[in-house]
Amino acid sequence: MSAVRHCAKGLKVVLLALIFGLAGSGASFCAINPGVITDAPFVTGRDVTFMELAAPVQALTPGVDAGVQTGRPFLQERMTWTAGVFSQGVGRDYGDASENYARVIARLTGLPLDKSDPNRPEASGLLHLGLSANVLYSANSSVRYQTRPESRQAPYIVDTGGIRANGALVAGAEVGWVDGPCSAQAEYLHSSVRKDSGQMLNFDGFYTSLSWFVTGESRPYDHQAGCFARVIPKRNFDWGRGGWGAWELATRYSYLNLGSEDIHGGRLSMLMAGVNWYLHPHIKWRFDYGYGHVADRQPAGNLNILQTRFEVDF
Repeated sequence: MSAVRHCAKGLKVVLLALIFGLAGSGASFCAINPGVITDAPFVTGRDVTFMELAAPVQALTPGVDAGVQTGRPFLQERMTWTAGVFSQGVGRDYGDASENYARVIARLTGLPLDKSDPNRPEASGLLHLGLSANVLYSANSSVRYQTRPESRQAPYIVDTGGIRANGALVAGAEVGWVDGPCSAQAEYLHSSVRKDSGQMLNFDGFYTSLSWFVTGESRPYDHQAGCFARVIPKRNFDWGRGGWGAWELATRYSYLNLGSEDIHGGRLSMLMAGVNWYLHPHIKWRFDYGYGHVADRQPAGNLNILQTRFEVDF
């Protein structure tokens, strides 16, 4: 159920979204999986801090694609690798909107620092590093990058449009840090597109985020998949018995540039603030506020987003 209100003057948009639904579970791949529908391994897990992925991730990374993916941890689970071959996907809630292509993807992660202690989460600490690559190729394809302002209730506001191209490469670098109840995460993505004419285009973006568990939990890490995992409250919500679940405060800044040469897709800057209430490992309620600015594309201007979502996932 959702209610959305738009007030537009130029691009001055106020969005209020109340969303209630079910969030499906994701999958970690440590074996060959033929013929599956999967998320290509760029985003650090489905257990993300905010309601929606950062704008650069939504625009430049693969979405839900059909293909074959394999991977596994090594060096005593201090590192992971993942690789896969994919064709055009079946869903585009996020991810690049390219058409008529095939893609090869790869991701490598490492933990140069790992002091994970599930028995004493307040003392846990780690440093995660990762590199990723997505090679898109076709003799006759259309590459397109677009994104909403980090809310799926809003329209696309920066968009390259279809670009006739025979190949593209998206490279990414990611870092994650945890020290007890505090954590930080950042990712940079760069896309090089080769047009049919031979001209090269370049698009890029990044985000950085900070979070703090007021109730003392620490952000868990999945050593098998090389990504952050499901938050487990110290005490589940239990009315009348003193259990209030886990509470998290977070902020994120993201920037996306979809302009290059004769392509004027626009630039988007977003600042998000969020409060997350984890009532149970499978139940959470999110509250996000965002302020954004669009430039180099019409209509340009500012926008505000206020959204909340109650999630039950399995």
